[in-house]
Amino acid sequence: MTFSTREELKNHSVSVHSAAEARARGIIIRMPERRTVIVAVAITGVFAAGLVLQYYLRNRRGRERRRMMQ
Repeated sequence: MTFSTREELKNHSVSVHSAAEARARGIIIRMPERRTVIVAVAITGVFAAGLVLQYYLRNRRGRERRRMMQ
């Protein structure tokens, strides 16, 4: 791309910057892509399942220990 004047160059860089800014703002405002949502839900699900499993295993172990004490 060639620019005849310095003014043209300045205008071009400004337009590129504002376009990138608008795109970044659009990503925040617009609904995210389905794939992004699926990935986020999957990560959250795995995290939640890990916490629940940990809690369940800890409780079961504690119950068995209590039963053996009696």
